[in-house]
Amino acid sequence: TKKVLPNNYLQEYPATIEEAFSAGEGTAFPEFSREIHVCEPFEIPSWWKRWRSNDPGYTDPFFWHWFAVGDDGHVYVYREYTRDHLEAKIPYSEQAKRVTAMSKMKVDGKQMDEDIAFTVTGRDAFSRHPETGKSIVDYYFEGGVRRCIEPPRDRTTDRIHRKTILHEYLKPYLDENTGKMTAKLQIFRTCHGLIESLPLLVVDEHNPEKVAESAHDHAYDSVGMGLQVWHATGSRRPEERKKSIIAEHKDRLARRSVRQRARLL
Repeated sequence: TKKVLPNNYLQEYPATIEEAFSAGEGTAFPEFSREIHVCEPFEIPSWWKRWRSNDPGYTDPFFWHWFAVGDDGHVYVYREYTRDHLEAKIPYSEQAKRVTAMSKMKVDGKQMDEDIAFTVTGRDAFSRHPETGKSIVDYYFEGGVRRCIEPPRDRTTDRIHRKTILHEYLKPYLDENTGKMTAKLQIFRTCHGLIESLPLLVVDEHNPEKVAESAHDHAYDSVGMGLQVWHATGSRRPEERKKSIIAEHKDRLARRSVRQRARLL
């Protein structure tokens, strides 16, 4: 059976839940496990740094993801927005409106806008249409999504860099406090598209350092870009920062609160 079905025999004859949804021997991320990387949703503390990622799409399914980094350095993917390929197409500006409406948090029992540091999106979103002169990012701006940035460029290709970083964040390790296996990347179980697609990704047959392009890679591209930007930011030397990330975030919240009170007065 392995010889006849080298890449998907695990799907045909699964022994575990992971194997039932696995791409088999060619899987790009064999370390991914629902038990290790998927967690129950919880209320994200207001001072945690937050950002978003986006794999643009209109005809193809699009993906938006929300990230937060905890005090222990774990990165949480806590929200997902997409459309099924069978559902009606959603214009870019309308996507942005819905993303803006979803970006809420509770502070002292009150609903408030999340302080999203940035939204990283694919480079094609910055290309301007030859007739309209507008880019996808322009439509996002009209819908309320601000601070859009490109993923960082690397000396290796983007797809190799993206896969390498995701391996780093998926790498399991033993938590000495709980005695359980965990990883730096944790995904809320409500992010169904990402959870379902990761086991289906396979390596590129011409270059195993890349993930093969497929109908399942949209969620991966979105989250991969989000981790690329955070990794580049989080890997800076400590002396380059005057304050910690949490302190900087609290300062921004305090300044925004002062401005809001001033407007009320």
